[in-house]
Amino acid sequence: LATIVGRELNRVNSIVRQLLKSGSPAGPTRSTVRLHDVLDHSLRMVQHQLDGKLISINRAFNATPDAVQGDDCQLEQVFVNLFLNAIEATGDNGTLTVATELFASPPPGFTLPQPTTEPHLRVIVADTGVGIEPEHLDRMFEPFFTTKSHGTGLGLPITRRIVQEHNGQITVQSEPKKGTTFSIILPAGGNV
Repeated sequence: LATIVGRELNRVNSIVRQLLKSGSPAGPTRSTVRLHDVLDHSLRMVQHQLDGKLISINRAFNATPDAVQGDDCQLEQVFVNLFLNAIEATGDNGTLTVATELFASPPPGFTLPQPTTEPHLRVIVADTGVGIEPEHLDRMFEPFFTTKSHGTGLGLPITRRIVQEHNGQITVQSEPKKGTTFSIILPAGGNV
C-alpha cells in the first residue's frame, strides 16, 4: 500500500500543479507505458467503489503488445475518470467491462489527427448503467456540461484533451437504460 499511496500522492501533486499552472492539463511527459499496467492500477484505485456497489469487472486484455508512448499519470487520470463515471451510472450488481485490442492500423470510423497506417490500441470501457439520453451525447465533451447534480462538467473534457494530446481519439456510444461504452484509440509503440 505504501507504494500505491506514494504514487497517488505524486499523481495528485502533478494534477494540482497542472491546474495551478494553466487551468488545464500540461502536455504529456512521454515514455514507454504498458497500457495494461495503467488499467490495472486505475482499477485498483476504484476497487472500493466497485465493491461497495457489487459491480463485477469483465476484463479482456487482448492487446499484445500493450505498449504506448505516453504519460502514465495522465493516462491513469483518463481511466480513473471513466471508471468513476461508469460506477456512478451503474446500479448495484452491474458490470464494468474493460477491454483492449490491437489493430494493425486505426480501426474504421476513427479519424486521427494525422493519417497513418501504424498499429493502434483500442481500450473499451463499457458499463451496464443508466445510459445517456440521445440529446446529451453530442455535448458530453463540452466544458461545464453535466447532467449530475454535483458534477463540474470538467471530467470528460479533460479526459478528451489528454487522449488527444496522446495522438488518440475518444468516442462514446450509449443507449438509455442499457449502458454506455467509451472507446479510446491510441497509437501503439515503444519497447517494454
